[in-house]
Amino acid sequence: MVTMRIEDAFTLPDGRTVVTGRPVGGDVRLGGRLWLTGDRTAPREVVVTAFLRICGRQDATLARDGLNAAMTLGGLPPDAILIGRTLRAGDPSSPARPPRS
Repeated sequence: MVTMRIEDAFTLPDGRTVVTGRPVGGDVRLGGRLWLTGDRTAPREVVVTAFLRICGRQDATLARDGLNAAMTLGGLPPDAILIGRTLRAGDPSSPARPPRS
């Protein structure tokens, strides 16, 4: 199961929300549906809408397992607090593996 701890988050001038982190356990694909977890509220489904090319390390259609990534997410309220939370693929109620350091 893919997990990604959100290390940073910001809003682009056009209003899109960007999160950064490192996927663990597999690749994250464009259009992929993930669950935002980790703040004692119900998990929220989000969609990967784009990848940013930071340091030339990202592919246009996926974020590779173990490599830093920056992606825009759809399905978030504008005031969402994201840093420190986790994106997860699959069932949001199953136990998560801790991310690698």
